[in-house]
Amino acid sequence: MLKSLGRRLNFGITGRQTALIFSAQLLNAVLGLFIVGILTRLLSVSEFGLFSLVVSVIIFLSVFFDFGLSSAGMRWMALARSKDHERVRAGVVFTVAGVLGLAFMLAVAVAGLVIQPFIKESVVYVFLVTAPFVIAMPMQEAVISQARGSNRIRLLAAFLILPRTIFLVALFIYFFVGGLTLEAALIFQFTSVALSVSIAVMLFRPSWKDARKEWAALKKEIGEFGRHVYYGRIVDGLTNGTDKILLSFFHGVIPVGFYSISIMITNPIVTFSQALSTSAFKSFTTQRSIPKRILWGNTFWCISSALFVVIIAGVVIPIFFTDKFERSIPLVPYLAAGSALAGLNAPYHAFLLAHRLGKQVKIMSWWTSGTNVALNLILVPLLSATGAGIAMISSYGLNLAMNLYYYRQGTIETLFNINEKNND
Repeated sequence: MLKSLGRRLNFGITGRQTALIFSAQLLNAVLGLFIVGILTRLLSVSEFGLFSLVVSVIIFLSVFFDFGLSSAGMRWMALARSKDHERVRAGVVFTVAGVLGLAFMLAVAVAGLVIQPFIKESVVYVFLVTAPFVIAMPMQEAVISQARGSNRIRLLAAFLILPRTIFLVALFIYFFVGGLTLEAALIFQFTSVALSVSIAVMLFRPSWKDARKEWAALKKEIGEFGRHVYYGRIVDGLTNGTDKILLSFFHGVIPVGFYSISIMITNPIVTFSQALSTSAFKSFTTQRSIPKRILWGNTFWCISSALFVVIIAGVVIPIFFTDKFERSIPLVPYLAAGSALAGLNAPYHAFLLAHRLGKQVKIMSWWTSGTNVALNLILVPLLSATGAGIAMISSYGLNLAMNLYYYRQGTIETLFNINEKNND
């Protein structure tokens, strides 16, 4: 039986690429633990909660400044004819992302004014100080999508760990010197992203030969496919910010800190599934179904890793984040279950994107994110962070059911017959 399971989990080159990406994501998670460990020692609980809230709001806003570029650009890059063609397409995508970055700075600058009425602590100044350093956020997503589309796994793996490595170096200095402020922590957070993006863009060696012609092709891909994913991601992005905003509104920023720690502990559950889906994305574009070995391996990982995280949380949290964050421990089982369901979704989601089924992805995002927001509105006032965890489990469970439905509906001949029709 074990030998049979081993054959099913033998991924070949996909497995080696998955191992590389997963190792990078796991190292990234470990770096994140050290970063949060230092932040929780240098900042107060309320300051760390506010740090988590500001970062979440900025990530939430970044979803609105994609406009379908990353999803369309990823598939567009995967279909490039040659390395030179990839360089031109990367140049076009990075140029558009850079323009979006300028607009994103302005949005972050005014974000504090918009959310201030809903937050008990003062946040306007914090957002104004942070705004100039977030210019690279749209470009970060562009780098990831272009690396995935071109199957440049080594570059992607390095890019995944570079921002936190730079951030950690800066925090280490303050750990020994002291005097870290909330504003400085946020500036270091986003400056590290900007430096990493600059390095990655240079490694792509982008070209702008025939850029006007390629831009016309990219606009078509965005219009026919990317826009559907974008509309879905707008609604889906509510999941990334509504829970923490509601927590801070009804219960203050301290529960946001506990909730953020639990999310960080359970994030590695999803990383393997994301790595596996990333390494298989290019091959998905020519396959009629997801290979069984990928589904078996992903399911085994999601279940076993969730159980493992629940078991070790009681030991890891006090060690890395001190005893003052022990109230995060009871939240871990809820978020581990939600993360496991999110991981089970990953291969199906990647497969649908690889086959240009953006409309289906949009519908799923609307339904599952709407469910998540509705449940957060009901449960967070009553149950605090536990309510947010229950909402997460419910929404990802619904998302899995819908992914399975659209996957089964779209496989074999049906997928290729209805592909273009569904994206008109």
